[in-house]
Amino acid sequence: MSDDRSAPPDDAEAPGSLARRLERTGPAIGALAALVLARAAWYAVQGVDFVLDDWSLAGYRHFNGAMTDVMLESRPGTWASLTALYAVADTHPLVLFGLVTALYLAATALLFLLARRFLDPLTALAVAAVWVVLPNHNTIALWGAIGNGLTALVLALAGGLALTYGRWLLAVALLAGSVLSYELFTPFCLLAPLVLPGPWQRDPSPRPVRVWQRGVVLASCLAAAAWSATHSIYPLELRVPDPVVYWSGHFGTGLVATAAPPAVARLALAGLAALGVVVALVAWLRGDRDRESGPTLVVAGLAVMAVGAWIGLTLPLGSHGQNDRLFAASSMGSALIVVGIVRYAWRASDASLPSHRVARGAVYAGVTAFVAVCLVGQHISLGSWIQAGDDAVAAVAYVREHAEGDPGASHFVIGPTRIYRNAVSGIQDGDGKWALRLSFGDEGGGTLRIPDTPDGFVARTDDEVLVEWSEVLPTPPPASAYDTGEG
Repeated sequence: MSDDRSAPPDDAEAPGSLARRLERTGPAIGALAALVLARAAWYAVQGVDFVLDDWSLAGYRHFNGAMTDVMLESRPGTWASLTALYAVADTHPLVLFGLVTALYLAATALLFLLARRFLDPLTALAVAAVWVVLPNHNTIALWGAIGNGLTALVLALAGGLALTYGRWLLAVALLAGSVLSYELFTPFCLLAPLVLPGPWQRDPSPRPVRVWQRGVVLASCLAAAAWSATHSIYPLELRVPDPVVYWSGHFGTGLVATAAPPAVARLALAGLAALGVVVALVAWLRGDRDRESGPTLVVAGLAVMAVGAWIGLTLPLGSHGQNDRLFAASSMGSALIVVGIVRYAWRASDASLPSHRVARGAVYAGVTAFVAVCLVGQHISLGSWIQAGDDAVAAVAYVREHAEGDPGASHFVIGPTRIYRNAVSGIQDGDGKWALRLSFGDEGGGTLRIPDTPDGFVARTDDEVLVEWSEVLPTPPPASAYDTGEG
């Protein structure tokens, strides 16, 4: 840890002040907002419904006023963020999605502002824009139940930004709050006070952060991490993360948001990205290490992905679908890598005389193809979430139409297992009772079970009615819908 004593004093207000700098970033943030809102509109017009844990969280909050005391003890930030989100949204999925979109927009703007502390404004804008376009982390942009993770991301980015301005006391609250909201960003919060502010910033910190102040920030994050670890409601199971799945989740299957295309096509996408990384790394090792050079951006992106990969030690990784929430941090590294590869290819095309025009055309074609793949992936991903929500609504509608007497007092089992839409599931066993209570009232005492395996598709009581999904959905689900889609 270093003491940034060379930084200008805090009263150096004019060029380095946060307020003035924010004034000059309006157009860039406006462009990023347009991207975020375009995707949100694309999703919203198709009809937004509750998905999976939304039913349980919305139901528990609606009937009890706040989230569980167990959640409050284990993750205070999760309790606060989810209680607030579902209190405002209540039983309205579209309102919940609007709140998630606002949080995602805040994260995007903060990513740009933080990147701008180290990079040229145009490069920082490109990184944030690519992150929005990449479909490899769409869960945090669409699902209310992961609003605690999105809140944690906003707090982590804001804490890092505060440190780059020397606001260490503000960073204490922000970074510790992130850790207590969602553990995914814990390594980044622990590293932040060790490296920020630092001499590698493009714009130096307007005030110094001394060693003891860095120590206070680090200690607060360590204390929050210790609390989360010792009060977790989830059992700790150490795993060996699969690097192939991790890479594919960022640059292969995760780009198209489905395992439906042939494996060779998805592997080709991941392989092309890996080839670009190797070329950039060779250039970096040979001395191409300028701040704005493509190889340096690739190295920075790999570092972010490496730190973000820690979650694979405790949770199973998936290449797409709802599991891509675990890529909320590492996907920013993939955005840095993409921008770095394109930037290096652009510079290389300048040096490719006399075939300059051909090389430049190849770069344009490559960028166009990449954006096209991302847009296809966005379309598939958004469609999967819409289908999953429709499945849950169809299940409730079936109960309403076929129950004898009070639908809220009925007992149905829909199977043989839950339905997956490209690794996105609309409703599971534990959500059924809350779906009934939200739809038909709190007094019926009915049950709606959706088994995880065919073994559970049996009547446990005389009044349970077995129903197959083919009777519930207007179009019978394909056989692949009963698989997680992670293949």
